[in-house]
Amino acid sequence: MKPGTRLVRPAGPGASPPLDRSTTFAYREPRRAYYQRHGHPVGEEAERLLGELDGGHALLFSSG
Repeated sequence: MKPGTRLVRPAGPGASPPLDRSTTFAYREPRRAYYQRHGHPVGEEAERLLGELDGGHALLFSSG
């Protein structure tokens, strides 16, 4: 698939991943993404898609 096609027709359940709203509560089981600055599902999906478009790996981080 050409990169331009990949941009408008990504593989997966939808073009927009579900929002991962933050809140404060106790998890019953530990989760890998427990704090938004240390990683979250939407950011990990964005890294995967951007890395795939570039044919490598991508790393996103907050700068603010």
